[in-house]
Amino acid sequence: MTCICLFYFFYDTKEYERINSLSYFLPTILTLFLVTCGYILFLAFGEKKDKEILFKMIIWFIIGIGSTTLLYEFVKPSYTYAEAKAIVEQRYEEVDVIDSHSTTSTQVETGKEIYRMTAMKDSKKTQLVFNPYTKEIIFLK
Repeated sequence: MTCICLFYFFYDTKEYERINSLSYFLPTILTLFLVTCGYILFLAFGEKKDKEILFKMIIWFIIGIGSTTLLYEFVKPSYTYAEAKAIVEQRYEEVDVIDSHSTTSTQVETGKEIYRMTAMKDSKKTQLVFNPYTKEIIFLK
């Protein structure tokens, strides 16, 4: 269950260029996993009557993983990096977005990460940022 959840987070954050990356949610998932594993090992050497407690612990673990995944779905950006590129090129027809190595940065005002893009405008390279939460586009000088 934990591996599936980690794979989902890793795969999905790749589409968002690691905005709200796995690092925000990894401590919660690993803590739930380690506590559950430790408790299962404790019960494995315990008495038979502890099976009901083991069942409850597994249920709480599943609820914890589900809650973490649900929280991730609520806080992830509205637009992926590919969607952001398409929106910029659609809104500004004279702009052609070029892939760059530095694709995210933190917006000082909000503390949230934004997409940083390099684009060609009028045969000149220019930098712009796209806020994946508000769909705001800002050209940098």
